Amino acid sequence: MQIALFRPGVWLVASLLFGLSLTSAYAQKGNNKNDEKKENDRVRNAEKELSEARKQLAPLQNELKASLRKLDAVQDKLVAAKRAMREAEDQAESELGKSIGIPEAIAKVTEKRRVYDAASKPILEQLHARPEWKTLQDQVAKAKSDKEEIRENLELEDAEREEKIKALNQIIERPFAVENKALQGNAECVAAKQELDKASAELLELRKKLTASKVEAHPLVTKATKVIKEVEQNLRNEEKEASKVRAEAAKVQRKVAQSQADLVRAKQADAKDPNKNNKNDKNNKGKGK
Repeated sequence: MQIALFRPGVWLVASLLFGLSLTSAYAQKGNNKNDEKKENDRVRNAEKELSEARKQLAPLQNELKASLRKLDAVQDKLVAAKRAMREAEDQAESELGKSIGIPEAIAKVTEKRRVYDAASKPILEQLHARPEWKTLQDQVAKAKSDKEEIRENLELEDAEREEKIKALNQIIERPFAVENKALQGNAECVAAKQELDKASAELLELRKKLTASKVEAHPLVTKATKVIKEVEQNLRNEEKEASKVRAEAAKVQRKVAQSQADLVRAKQADAKDPNKNNKNDKNNKGKGK
C-alpha cells in the first residue's frame, strides 16, 4: 500500500489558482455592479432630461395659442376696417357724385339687395332645416376644430401645415357653395340677383366718372385708410410674433421627441442587461423559498 506524498509545489500552485479565481470573481462582481449602475443612471438622466424639456415646452405651447388668438383678433379687425372703408367711400362718392346721380344709384343697389335677401330667406330656411345641412354643419365644426389643432401643431413643416389648412378651409367654406346652389335653383332668387347685379354694374360705371384722387382725399376715406394701415401693420407684427413663438416651441418640441427616444433606448438597454436579469432571478427565487 502506497501513501501519497504531499508535494509543496503542487499545494502552492493550487493556492495561487484558487486566489486568482476569487480575485476574478470579486472583480467580475464589481464590474457587474458598475454596469448596472451605469444603466440605471442612464435611465434616470433620460427621465430628467425629458421632464425638463416638457416643462420648457408647456409655457411655449400656451404662448403660441395666445399669439394665434391675438392674430385672429387682428384679422377680424382688418375685416371690419375694410368694411368701414367701403362705407366711407360710399359716403364720399355720394357727396362728390351728386351731380351724376351716384346717391340714387347707391340707393337703388341697396333696395335691390333688400329684395334679393327677402327672396333668399325662405329658400335658405328650407335648406337649413334639412338633415343634410346639419351633417354639413357638423363637418364644418370638426374642420374648424382640426384647423386649430393643426395651427398649434409643432411637428408639421410650414408647407404641410398650410396644405392641411387649405383642405380644411374648403370644408369650412362649403356651406356658402351649398347655399348659392340652392338660390340658383330658385327662379325668383335668380331674377332678383340679376336685378342686383345690373344695379351694381350701373353704380360702378358712375363711379368711374369720379376722380379717384378726390375720393381718396375725402376726410372719411382718409381716416378709414389710416385705420387700415395701422391694423395691417399690427397684423404683420402679430404674424411675426406668432412665427417667432412657433419656431421656439418647435425647437423645444424636437428636444422633447429626442429625449423620449433617448429614454426608450435607455430602458431597452437596461432591460437587456444580464446583471439586472440575474438579480431579478435571485430575488424571485428568494421569494419562492
